[in-house]
Amino acid sequence: MDDIVFHSLYNESDLKSLKHSILYFNKVTIPLDYYACQFGNKHPYPHYLQLVPETVYDEIEYLDKHNYVNIHKFDGGEYEKISKYYDAIVEGVNRLGRNRNYSKEQIHQVGNYLHLDPKHPEFLLIINEVTTFIAAICLMEFSAHQRVCCNDNLIIHDAMNLGLKGAMQLASENIKETCSQFRELKRNILAYKVLSLNLPSFEFQTFDDVFEIKEKHKDELLALDNHLDDLTEKIERSPYDEGFDEEVNRLVVNRIQPEIDNLFKSISFSPSRIVKNIYDPLKNFGLAFGFSNCFPAYTKEIAISGITATVVEGLFKYFNETRKKIKQSPYNIFLTLKNK
Repeated sequence: MDDIVFHSLYNESDLKSLKHSILYFNKVTIPLDYYACQFGNKHPYPHYLQLVPETVYDEIEYLDKHNYVNIHKFDGGEYEKISKYYDAIVEGVNRLGRNRNYSKEQIHQVGNYLHLDPKHPEFLLIINEVTTFIAAICLMEFSAHQRVCCNDNLIIHDAMNLGLKGAMQLASENIKETCSQFRELKRNILAYKVLSLNLPSFEFQTFDDVFEIKEKHKDELLALDNHLDDLTEKIERSPYDEGFDEEVNRLVVNRIQPEIDNLFKSISFSPSRIVKNIYDPLKNFGLAFGFSNCFPAYTKEIAISGITATVVEGLFKYFNETRKKIKQSPYNIFLTLKNK
């Protein structure tokens, strides 16, 4: 459970993605800076870009005050680096990302973040420039500071990935291609994907509640982290390779998610199922030995009484084995938090 940098458009009313990150990762760093920018060409759109909007600033400040997150402000030198990563993303997009398609909802997330009128004549151009700028900040943190950047907007996420190859030369100056460093990056990317699919939104939980849950269930969270660390060995590509994101998705879809889904199915051991599992074998027993309606009911009861105890004993043995399996599962934390 390493450190990450958290970028967000803060469109979620419950700040779900931020709560997930605070729950799982050791330290969450939130970039806090302001940029006087002008986007667009023929119809410029001057904008005071805030990485943390005023609508959520008080909550972020509260988290910083209680050491739940770390606030990071860029210096002048880092701003110059951002422009280099911006160019690297543009290069990557021009070569690999010309056919990107996004839903209206994903596009309007950025528009709402900017308070940009959808009828603006250069609406899509401005959206593209803003997401590229924010992705450049993510990429700088990812490459230069060895921290995974988690963000909750697909356009920014894709722009960052497309810029990875363009940033190889810049990144090689700061990250040596060692197994340990790439392993940490791959594990954190995998973890964030799994968390986003399976953790509850914590809509009715405060940040204090989330931090309390983190302390209470730290052993289960550590078990999950260790398991995902082992699974990282299955990811052959590095974060800089084309197809890395697809490889991570395949691992999640084909192996991890089915195991989590099966775990949830295993808890559906209800009394009605117990009754059914007892009744069906007994019914088959009666048919095999030729019981019919002409015999009194108690006759059948006497005949089957000898195996009833064995059936019940077997069912409860199965129940106890299932409970043990659930407790030992590295994904048990998702069951624990399901109703929180």
